[in-house]
Amino acid sequence: MLNTWIRRAMALAVTTGLTAASAAAQTPEEFYTGKTVELTVGATPGGSADTIARTFVEHLAKHFPGNPEIVVFNKPGAGGMVAAKEMMAGAERDGTAMAMLLGGSVFVPRVEGIEDQFDPREVNWVGSIDVGAYPYVILANDQSPVKTANEIFEKEMAIAATSFTHQNRTIPEIMNRYLGAKFNIIPGYKGSPEIYLAMERREVDGWMLSYASLLDPGAKAKEWVADGTAFPLITIGFEHHPAFPDVPLISEFITNDEQTKLLEFFFTPLIAGRPIVFPPEVPADRVAAIRKAFDETAADEAFIADMRKRMGVEEVATVDGAGLQELVAEVYAAPDSVLEAARDILTDK
Repeated sequence: MLNTWIRRAMALAVTTGLTAASAAAQTPEEFYTGKTVELTVGATPGGSADTIARTFVEHLAKHFPGNPEIVVFNKPGAGGMVAAKEMMAGAERDGTAMAMLLGGSVFVPRVEGIEDQFDPREVNWVGSIDVGAYPYVILANDQSPVKTANEIFEKEMAIAATSFTHQNRTIPEIMNRYLGAKFNIIPGYKGSPEIYLAMERREVDGWMLSYASLLDPGAKAKEWVADGTAFPLITIGFEHHPAFPDVPLISEFITNDEQTKLLEFFFTPLIAGRPIVFPPEVPADRVAAIRKAFDETAADEAFIADMRKRMGVEEVATVDGAGLQELVAEVYAAPDSVLEAARDILTDK
Protein backbone atom coordinates (compact mmCIF):
# COMPACT_ATOMS: atom_id res chain seq x y z
CA MET A 1 0.00 0.00 0.00
CA LEU A 2 2.78 2.41 0.94
CA ASN A 3 4.65 1.70 -2.30
CA THR A 4 1.44 2.30 -4.28
CA TRP A 5 0.91 5.67 -2.56
CA ILE A 6 4.53 6.66 -3.25
CA ARG A 7 4.24 5.73 -6.93
CA ARG A 8 1.03 7.75 -7.23
CA ALA A 9 2.62 10.74 -5.48
CA MET A 10 5.67 10.56 -7.76
CA ALA A 11 3.47 10.31 -10.85
CA LEU A 12 1.46 13.34 -9.69
CA ALA A 13 4.64 15.30 -9.05
CA VAL A 14 5.96 14.48 -12.52
CA THR A 15 2.64 15.41 -14.13
CA THR A 16 2.45 18.66 -12.16
CA GLY A 17 6.02 19.48 -13.08
CA LEU A 18 5.35 18.88 -16.77
CA THR A 19 2.20 21.04 -16.60
CA ALA A 20 4.07 23.89 -14.89
CA ALA A 21 6.93 23.63 -17.37
CA SER A 22 4.49 23.63 -20.27
CA ALA A 23 2.72 26.73 -18.92
CA ALA A 24 6.04 28.48 -18.37
CA ALA A 25 7.03 27.77 -22.00
CA GLN A 26 3.90 29.48 -23.36
CA THR A 27 3.98 33.02 -24.67
CA PRO A 28 1.65 35.46 -22.83
CA GLU A 29 -0.73 35.38 -25.80
CA GLU A 30 -0.83 31.59 -25.76
CA PHE A 31 -1.29 31.48 -22.00
CA TYR A 32 -4.16 33.99 -21.87
CA THR A 33 -6.10 32.58 -24.82
CA GLY A 34 -9.35 31.12 -23.51
CA LYS A 35 -8.63 32.24 -19.93
CA THR A 36 -10.69 34.40 -17.58
CA VAL A 37 -8.86 37.20 -15.76
CA GLU A 38 -10.34 38.57 -12.54
CA LEU A 39 -9.86 42.21 -11.56
CA THR A 40 -10.83 43.00 -7.96
CA VAL A 41 -11.59 46.66 -7.27
CA GLY A 42 -10.86 47.76 -3.70
CA ALA A 43 -13.76 50.22 -3.64
CA THR A 44 -17.55 50.28 -3.56
CA PRO A 45 -19.64 49.85 -6.72
CA GLY A 46 -20.76 53.10 -8.33
CA GLY A 47 -17.96 55.33 -7.05
CA SER A 48 -15.28 57.00 -9.14
CA ALA A 49 -12.72 54.20 -8.63
CA ASP A 50 -15.26 51.63 -9.76
CA THR A 51 -16.23 53.70 -12.80
CA ILE A 52 -12.58 54.14 -13.76
CA ALA A 53 -11.89 50.42 -13.34
CA ARG A 54 -14.85 49.28 -15.42
CA THR A 55 -14.21 51.84 -18.15
CA PHE A 56 -10.57 50.83 -18.28
CA VAL A 57 -11.38 47.11 -18.48
CA GLU A 58 -13.72 47.66 -21.43
CA HIS A 59 -10.78 49.00 -23.43
CA LEU A 60 -8.01 46.91 -21.86
CA ALA A 61 -9.65 43.82 -23.38
CA LYS A 62 -8.67 45.06 -26.86
CA HIS A 63 -4.99 45.24 -25.94
CA PHE A 64 -4.70 42.25 -23.59
CA PRO A 65 -2.68 39.42 -25.17
CA GLY A 66 -4.83 36.41 -25.98
CA ASN A 67 -8.06 38.41 -25.52
CA PRO A 68 -9.21 36.70 -22.29
CA GLU A 69 -12.51 37.51 -20.65
CA ILE A 70 -11.93 40.11 -17.91
CA VAL A 71 -14.38 40.01 -15.00
CA VAL A 72 -14.61 42.81 -12.42
CA PHE A 73 -15.44 42.25 -8.74
CA ASN A 74 -15.68 44.74 -5.87
CA LYS A 75 -14.04 44.16 -2.51
CA PRO A 76 -14.18 47.47 -0.58
CA GLY A 77 -12.85 48.06 2.90
CA ALA A 78 -9.98 49.67 4.83
CA GLY A 79 -9.06 52.07 2.04
CA GLY A 80 -8.53 49.23 -0.43
CA MET A 81 -6.42 47.17 1.95
CA VAL A 82 -9.03 44.39 2.26
CA ALA A 83 -8.64 43.69 -1.45
CA ALA A 84 -4.86 44.03 -1.20
CA LYS A 85 -4.56 41.53 1.65
CA GLU A 86 -6.92 39.03 0.06
CA MET A 87 -5.00 39.21 -3.21
CA MET A 88 -1.72 38.62 -1.38
CA ALA A 89 -3.17 35.71 0.58
CA GLY A 90 -5.15 33.78 -1.97
CA ALA A 91 -4.95 35.09 -5.53
CA GLU A 92 -3.63 32.92 -8.34
CA ARG A 93 -0.04 33.83 -9.14
CA ASP A 94 -0.14 32.95 -12.80
CA GLY A 95 -1.37 36.31 -14.12
CA THR A 96 -5.11 35.58 -14.05
CA ALA A 97 -5.79 37.65 -10.90
CA MET A 98 -5.26 41.40 -10.63
CA ALA A 99 -6.51 44.12 -8.34
CA MET A 100 -7.16 47.82 -8.70
CA LEU A 101 -6.33 49.21 -5.28
CA LEU A 102 -6.42 52.67 -3.77
CA GLY A 103 -3.33 54.81 -3.36
CA GLY A 104 -2.85 53.99 0.32
CA SER A 105 -1.67 50.52 -0.66
CA VAL A 106 1.77 51.92 -1.49
CA PHE A 107 2.44 53.16 2.04
CA VAL A 108 -0.02 51.80 4.62
CA PRO A 109 1.88 48.48 4.98
CA ARG A 110 5.11 50.35 5.72
CA VAL A 111 3.52 52.59 8.32
CA GLU A 112 1.50 49.85 10.01
CA GLY A 113 4.18 47.17 9.68
CA ILE A 114 1.86 44.69 7.95
CA GLU A 115 4.12 43.63 5.08
CA ASP A 116 3.41 40.02 6.02
CA GLN A 117 -0.16 40.66 4.80
CA PHE A 118 0.63 42.92 1.85
CA ASP A 119 4.14 43.93 0.86
CA PRO A 120 4.23 46.69 -1.78
CA ARG A 121 7.88 45.84 -2.52
CA GLU A 122 7.04 42.27 -3.53
CA VAL A 123 3.99 42.68 -5.77
CA ASN A 124 4.06 43.48 -9.48
CA TRP A 125 2.81 47.00 -10.18
CA VAL A 126 1.22 47.29 -13.61
CA GLY A 127 0.30 50.97 -13.65
CA SER A 128 -2.21 53.44 -12.29
CA ILE A 129 -5.14 54.89 -14.17
CA ASP A 130 -6.53 58.03 -12.62
CA VAL A 131 -8.12 61.23 -13.73
CA GLY A 132 -5.87 63.87 -12.28
CA ALA A 133 -7.00 63.04 -8.76
CA TYR A 134 -4.14 65.07 -7.30
CA PRO A 135 -4.82 67.61 -5.90
CA TYR A 136 -7.79 66.96 -3.63
CA VAL A 137 -10.29 69.44 -2.23
CA ILE A 138 -12.42 69.81 0.87
CA LEU A 139 -15.99 70.34 -0.25
CA ALA A 140 -18.38 72.15 2.11
CA ASN A 141 -22.17 72.33 1.83
CA ASP A 142 -24.00 75.64 1.95
CA GLN A 143 -25.04 75.08 5.58
CA SER A 144 -21.49 74.60 6.83
CA PRO A 145 -20.48 76.90 9.69
CA VAL A 146 -17.14 77.30 7.91
CA LYS A 147 -17.36 79.54 4.85
CA THR A 148 -13.70 80.33 4.13
CA ALA A 149 -10.40 78.50 4.38
CA ASN A 150 -9.27 80.74 7.23
CA GLU A 151 -12.31 79.72 9.28
CA ILE A 152 -11.21 76.06 9.49
CA PHE A 153 -8.95 77.25 12.31
CA GLU A 154 -11.74 79.12 14.10
CA LYS A 155 -14.91 76.99 13.83
CA GLU A 156 -15.66 73.28 14.04
CA MET A 157 -16.70 71.58 10.82
CA ALA A 158 -17.98 67.99 10.66
CA ILE A 159 -16.49 66.12 7.71
CA ALA A 160 -17.16 62.58 6.55
CA ALA A 161 -14.45 60.00 5.84
CA THR A 162 -14.42 56.43 4.63
CA SER A 163 -11.86 54.21 6.31
CA PHE A 164 -9.58 55.19 9.18
CA THR A 165 -6.52 54.87 6.93
CA HIS A 166 -7.93 56.62 3.86
CA GLN A 167 -6.46 60.00 2.97
CA ASN A 168 -9.89 61.61 3.35
CA ARG A 169 -9.37 61.06 7.09
CA THR A 170 -5.60 61.18 7.49
CA ILE A 171 -4.98 64.50 5.76
CA PRO A 172 -7.71 66.38 7.66
CA GLU A 173 -6.28 64.78 10.82
CA ILE A 174 -2.82 66.16 9.93
CA MET A 175 -4.43 69.54 9.41
CA ASN A 176 -5.95 69.30 12.89
CA ARG A 177 -2.77 68.23 14.65
CA TYR A 178 -0.14 70.19 12.79
CA LEU A 179 -1.93 73.22 11.33
CA GLY A 180 -4.54 73.84 14.02
CA ALA A 181 -7.71 73.10 12.04
CA LYS A 182 -10.91 72.18 13.88
CA PHE A 183 -12.36 69.38 11.77
CA ASN A 184 -14.65 66.89 13.49
CA ILE A 185 -13.78 63.86 11.35
CA ILE A 186 -16.39 61.09 11.18
CA PRO A 187 -14.99 57.93 9.53
CA GLY A 188 -16.92 54.82 8.59
CA TYR A 189 -18.91 55.86 5.53
CA LYS A 190 -18.91 53.16 2.87
CA GLY A 191 -18.38 55.40 -0.15
CA SER A 192 -19.33 58.61 -1.90
CA PRO A 193 -23.06 57.79 -2.35
CA GLU A 194 -23.43 57.36 1.41
CA ILE A 195 -21.43 60.52 2.09
CA TYR A 196 -23.54 62.60 -0.29
CA LEU A 197 -26.66 61.32 1.46
CA ALA A 198 -25.14 62.33 4.82
CA MET A 199 -24.46 65.82 3.44
CA GLU A 200 -28.05 66.11 2.21
CA ARG A 201 -29.27 65.11 5.66
CA ARG A 202 -26.87 67.63 7.25
CA GLU A 203 -25.19 64.88 9.25
CA VAL A 204 -21.89 66.28 8.03
CA ASP A 205 -20.80 69.60 6.57
CA GLY A 206 -18.50 68.21 3.88
CA TRP A 207 -15.69 65.84 2.99
CA MET A 208 -12.36 65.60 1.19
CA LEU A 209 -12.48 64.23 -2.36
CA SER A 210 -10.46 64.46 -5.54
CA TYR A 211 -11.12 67.23 -8.02
CA ALA A 212 -11.74 64.44 -10.52
CA SER A 213 -14.63 63.20 -8.38
CA LEU A 214 -15.85 66.77 -7.96
CA LEU A 215 -15.97 67.19 -11.74
CA ASP A 216 -17.50 63.75 -12.40
CA PRO A 217 -20.66 64.41 -14.47
CA GLY A 218 -22.46 61.56 -12.73
CA ALA A 219 -21.70 62.70 -9.18
CA LYS A 220 -23.76 65.06 -7.08
CA ALA A 221 -20.76 67.21 -6.18
CA LYS A 222 -20.52 68.84 -9.61
CA GLU A 223 -24.24 69.61 -9.62
CA TRP A 224 -24.06 71.03 -6.11
CA VAL A 225 -21.13 73.31 -6.91
CA ALA A 226 -22.95 74.53 -10.02
CA ASP A 227 -26.15 75.42 -8.15
CA GLY A 228 -24.46 76.71 -4.99
CA THR A 229 -25.50 73.83 -2.73
CA ALA A 230 -21.79 73.18 -2.01
CA PHE A 231 -18.47 74.89 -2.64
CA PRO A 232 -14.74 74.05 -2.71
CA LEU A 233 -13.27 75.24 0.58
CA ILE A 234 -9.54 74.48 0.31
CA THR A 235 -7.33 72.68 -2.20
CA ILE A 236 -5.26 69.87 -0.71
CA GLY A 237 -2.11 70.26 -2.76
CA PHE A 238 0.78 72.51 -3.63
CA GLU A 239 -0.70 73.83 -6.87
CA HIS A 240 -4.11 75.04 -7.99
CA HIS A 241 -6.52 73.01 -10.04
CA PRO A 242 -7.04 74.89 -13.33
CA ALA A 243 -10.82 74.77 -12.94
CA PHE A 244 -10.62 76.41 -9.48
CA PRO A 245 -7.61 78.77 -9.50
CA ASP A 246 -8.99 80.96 -6.72
CA VAL A 247 -9.53 78.24 -4.11
CA PRO A 248 -6.87 78.61 -1.35
CA LEU A 249 -4.09 76.01 -1.13
CA ILE A 250 -3.22 74.03 1.97
CA SER A 251 0.40 75.03 1.34
CA GLU A 252 -0.53 78.64 2.19
CA PHE A 253 -1.01 77.54 5.81
CA ILE A 254 2.18 75.46 6.19
CA THR A 255 4.73 77.10 8.47
CA ASN A 256 7.69 74.68 8.69
CA ASP A 257 9.56 71.86 6.93
CA GLU A 258 8.16 69.20 9.27
CA GLN A 259 4.63 69.94 8.09
CA THR A 260 5.75 69.94 4.44
CA LYS A 261 7.53 66.57 4.70
CA LEU A 262 4.63 64.92 6.49
CA LEU A 263 2.07 66.19 3.99
CA GLU A 264 4.28 65.15 1.07
CA PHE A 265 4.46 61.67 2.58
CA PHE A 266 0.67 61.49 2.88
CA PHE A 267 0.29 62.87 -0.65
CA THR A 268 1.96 59.69 -1.94
CA PRO A 269 -1.38 57.82 -2.17
CA LEU A 270 -2.88 60.75 -4.07
CA ILE A 271 -0.09 60.53 -6.65
CA ALA A 272 -0.38 56.73 -6.77
CA GLY A 273 -4.05 57.08 -7.67
CA ARG A 274 -5.77 53.78 -8.40
CA PRO A 275 -2.93 51.33 -9.02
CA ILE A 276 -3.38 48.00 -10.78
CA VAL A 277 -1.26 45.19 -9.39
CA PHE A 278 -0.45 41.51 -9.76
CA PRO A 279 0.50 39.38 -6.74
CA PRO A 280 4.12 38.20 -6.40
CA GLU A 281 5.58 35.37 -8.48
CA VAL A 282 3.66 36.10 -11.67
CA PRO A 283 5.98 35.24 -14.60
CA ALA A 284 7.95 38.30 -15.70
CA ASP A 285 6.96 38.02 -19.37
CA ARG A 286 3.26 38.17 -18.44
CA VAL A 287 3.81 41.18 -16.20
CA ALA A 288 5.71 42.91 -19.03
CA ALA A 289 2.97 42.05 -21.53
CA ILE A 290 0.21 43.46 -19.31
CA ARG A 291 2.25 46.57 -18.57
CA LYS A 292 2.45 47.06 -22.35
CA ALA A 293 -1.30 46.49 -22.65
CA PHE A 294 -1.83 49.01 -19.85
CA ASP A 295 0.26 51.64 -21.65
CA GLU A 296 -1.57 51.03 -24.93
CA THR A 297 -4.97 51.28 -23.26
CA ALA A 298 -4.03 54.49 -21.46
CA ALA A 299 -3.12 56.04 -24.83
CA ASP A 300 -6.20 54.67 -26.62
CA GLU A 301 -8.27 57.59 -27.90
CA ALA A 302 -11.48 55.60 -27.50
CA PHE A 303 -10.70 54.99 -23.83
CA ILE A 304 -9.83 58.66 -23.26
CA ALA A 305 -13.07 59.69 -24.97
CA ASP A 306 -15.07 57.39 -22.68
CA MET A 307 -13.30 58.79 -19.63
CA ARG A 308 -14.14 62.32 -20.74
CA LYS A 309 -17.76 61.30 -21.13
CA ARG A 310 -18.08 59.36 -17.87
CA MET A 311 -15.73 61.31 -15.60
CA GLY A 312 -15.93 64.82 -17.08
CA VAL A 313 -12.17 65.25 -17.53
CA GLU A 314 -10.06 66.40 -20.45
CA GLU A 315 -6.99 64.32 -19.64
CA VAL A 316 -6.37 60.93 -18.09
CA ALA A 317 -3.47 60.80 -15.66
CA THR A 318 -1.32 57.68 -15.47
CA VAL A 319 1.64 56.33 -13.55
CA ASP A 320 3.39 53.38 -15.13
CA GLY A 321 4.56 50.29 -13.25
CA ALA A 322 8.11 51.56 -12.86
CA GLY A 323 6.81 54.86 -11.51
CA LEU A 324 4.76 53.05 -8.87
CA GLN A 325 7.83 51.07 -7.83
CA GLU A 326 9.69 54.38 -7.43
CA LEU A 327 6.90 55.72 -5.20
CA VAL A 328 7.18 52.62 -3.02
CA ALA A 329 10.96 53.10 -2.81
CA GLU A 330 10.43 56.70 -1.68
CA VAL A 331 8.03 55.52 1.04
CA TYR A 332 10.63 53.07 2.35
CA ALA A 333 13.29 55.79 2.27
CA ALA A 334 11.24 58.18 4.45
CA PRO A 335 13.06 59.42 7.57
CA ASP A 336 12.16 57.95 10.94
CA SER A 337 10.63 61.21 12.15
CA VAL A 338 8.12 61.23 9.31
CA LEU A 339 7.41 57.53 9.74
CA GLU A 340 6.75 57.90 13.46
CA ALA A 341 4.38 60.82 12.89
CA ALA A 342 2.60 58.89 10.15
CA ARG A 343 2.18 55.88 12.43
CA ASP A 344 0.67 58.10 15.06
CA ILE A 345 -1.82 59.48 12.54
CA LEU A 346 -2.76 56.06 11.16
CA THR A 347 -2.90 53.97 14.31
CA ASP A 348 -4.01 56.28 17.13
CA LYS A 349 -7.67 55.35 17.31
